[in-house]
Amino acid sequence: MQVALVTGANQGIGFAIAKQLLDKGLNVIVTARRQEKGEEAIQQLKNPRAMFCRLDLCDMGSIEACADFVREHVGQLDILVNNAGIAYDRDSDVPFAEQAAETVKTNYFGTENLCNTMIPLIREGGKIVFVASESGHLDILKSNELKSQFMDPNLDMITLNRLMNNFIRDAERGDLERNGWPKNAYGVSKIGVIAYTKALARVLKDRKIEVNCFCPGYVATRMTHGKGNRSPDEGARCGVWLATECQGRTGEFFKDNTPITW
Repeated sequence: MQVALVTGANQGIGFAIAKQLLDKGLNVIVTARRQEKGEEAIQQLKNPRAMFCRLDLCDMGSIEACADFVREHVGQLDILVNNAGIAYDRDSDVPFAEQAAETVKTNYFGTENLCNTMIPLIREGGKIVFVASESGHLDILKSNELKSQFMDPNLDMITLNRLMNNFIRDAERGDLERNGWPKNAYGVSKIGVIAYTKALARVLKDRKIEVNCFCPGYVATRMTHGKGNRSPDEGARCGVWLATECQGRTGEFFKDNTPITW
C-alpha cells in the first residue's frame, strides 16, 4: 500500500489533500507544527490509515525527527506533498524585512530542507508535489534580468538559493525596487517554490521521481480569512491528481489538472 506524507495537513488544503488520499486507499502521514492541532486532525479524519507526526519546517531537528518517524513506521514514502506555508496579512504591522525573512525561510528554505531530508526515503518512481500559487507568477518581478535568472532551464540549487537570499537581503536594505523585486514576500516565496520544482525535477529524473507543483486557486481557508471562490476540497483536487493519477509529467506548474504558463 502506498504511503504519502502531507505537510501542514491539520487544516485547509493540506487536510483536504490528506483526506482525499485516504479515500483513495493510501496510508497518510499527517504533519502539523503544533502537536494538539495534528492530533485533532487525526480525530477528525477517523481513519486507521492516518498517522500523525509533528513537523516544523523552521526546525531542522523537527525535520530530522520526522524522517526518523518515516523510517521507523513505514520505511519509505511513495508521495511527498509539500503544502505547509505562511502568509502575512497585507495590513500586518510587522516590518516588511521581517515578513520577507520569515516567509521565505518557511515557504522556500524550510520546504527545501524537508525535501533534502526526505528524498532518500522516497521510492524510485515516486512523486513530489508542491502547493504553489499564481501569486508566484514571474510577472510580479520588475526586472527582466531577474525573470531570466529564474527561467534559466539550467538553474541549479546554489544559484536559486542565492536569489532567494538576495530578496531577503534587499528587503533588509530597502533595495527591493532598485533590484527589481516586488514588495510581496508570499509571491516571491512561491516563485522560489516553482523554480525549485523545475530544478528538482531535473535532479531526480534518473530516479524516475516526478516533481510538479500546482495552484489550488482562490480557496476559502484560514490563510485567506475564509474568503475565496473554492472550498478546500476543490483546491486539493489537482494536488491529489498529481500525486496519484498524473503520469509522465515532471517539472511543470499546473492548475485544474492543466499545465499553465509561469
